[in-house]
Amino acid sequence: MQASRQRLLGVALTTTGFTLAALAGLALSATPGLSIGTLLVGALLAFAVVLPLLVGGIYFFVRSSRTPDEPESNLPQQVAFADLMRQRGQSSLGALATDLQVPESEVLEIVQQLAALRLFSGYLTPEGTLVRLETAVVHSLSRCQTCRSPLNLAGPVTLCPVCGTEYFSS
Repeated sequence: MQASRQRLLGVALTTTGFTLAALAGLALSATPGLSIGTLLVGALLAFAVVLPLLVGGIYFFVRSSRTPDEPESNLPQQVAFADLMRQRGQSSLGALATDLQVPESEVLEIVQQLAALRLFSGYLTPEGTLVRLETAVVHSLSRCQTCRSPLNLAGPVTLCPVCGTEYFSS
C-alpha cells in the first residue's frame, strides 16, 4: 500500500475512533438514571470498539512515515549498466538483464532513467538489441537505423513510427 494511502487510512481510523468515543461518552452521560455498573459496562463496550480503531489508525499513520513513495535507488545497477554499455557498445536486453541480475523490464527502466538524465544515448531495436551511440551521432540521425524510414528525433526518447525502434538522446 502506498504511503499516502496508509497515512489517509491512519487518519481516518483515528478520527473515527475519537468520534465514536465522544459519541459514546455523550450517550452515556445524557441517559438519566443509569447505575454506576451500567455506566461502566457501557464504557467498557465503547472502549472495546474504539481501541482497535485508534491502535490501527496510529499503526497505519506511523507506518506511512517509514514507507517511501518512491522506489529504492538503483544507482548501482545504473553504474554497472553504463560500464557494460561503454565496454560492449551494443548488447541484447537479455544479456544485460543477466549481467545486472535484474529483469529485462528493469533494464528498460534504467535506460529510460539514464536517457532522461541525459546520461545515455543510443537506440533499442524491436528485437531487443541495445546500441550505444555518441550523443552527436544520435542527434545527426535523419533515418531509422533499423528500417531506414525518415526519423525526427524530438526529446530524450523518440519512437520510430514504422518499426518501433526507440531512440534515446541525451
